[in-house]
Amino acid sequence: MNPMHPLARQLSAESLQELEDGLSALERSPDLLVGEHRDELLSAVFMLFLLDTVDYPEVEGVLRRAERLVASLGTDALPMLLAQLDDSDIKSHVHLVRTLIQIGMPAVPQIIAYHDRCTDPMNRVFALYALSKMNDPGIAAAIPLAVKAMSSKHIELRDTATRSLGKMAEAVPPTDVSDELKSEMFETARERTTDPVPGVRAKALRTLGKLAVNGFLSPEQKTATREHMKNVLGQESAQSPDGAFLVRREAEIALDRLR
Repeated sequence: MNPMHPLARQLSAESLQELEDGLSALERSPDLLVGEHRDELLSAVFMLFLLDTVDYPEVEGVLRRAERLVASLGTDALPMLLAQLDDSDIKSHVHLVRTLIQIGMPAVPQIIAYHDRCTDPMNRVFALYALSKMNDPGIAAAIPLAVKAMSSKHIELRDTATRSLGKMAEAVPPTDVSDELKSEMFETARERTTDPVPGVRAKALRTLGKLAVNGFLSPEQKTATREHMKNVLGQESAQSPDGAFLVRREAEIALDRLR
């Protein structure tokens, strides 16, 4: 059995100073993370993401440094990084997603591939969240994925996908999206405005507003959206207003933007 690399041992220490010194050594010698000890050392860095900043707030700076260190490897870090989503907990997922966002657009194809093969809905939630933070026209490639996930039976995935579509609409020129996909975006967002979960309904209304103001809707769809917002608010209709304040508030904001 090969002995543990000294830096891997240092990164598993209980002393905050030891952790900081271990990260400093890797920052000074990044070649260690692409050499024969890469997997062992990266695994040691990923283990830091399991530290609970609620119980140990003093480690927050260490975790941010660890995120930047992994992100500095770019796409070379992605296979191990994405594998961590399958083998870790929620605390770690937050740091993994921050790292993916720092890698940026070069990570998108692998994140999409991960989402497509992933069977755990919560891991798909984190992958979608990372994609929604890529403020770049190239994120158009992820729009079909978000639209499909909006119809998931899993509430959190449905919720995140609905929000993500709106974020993507802010980053992507409508000319980069086919008319067929634009129609699917509109219809799916419209369907989610009747979701049984108020938070999903609210995000769907927000997303519909973003689709409208960013040029993804036809004039007829914009008119239909405007009327739908009024119905949600109980205006000019026999329909009662939505019972959730958050939903009504999002309808008011969207309607104001559409005037």
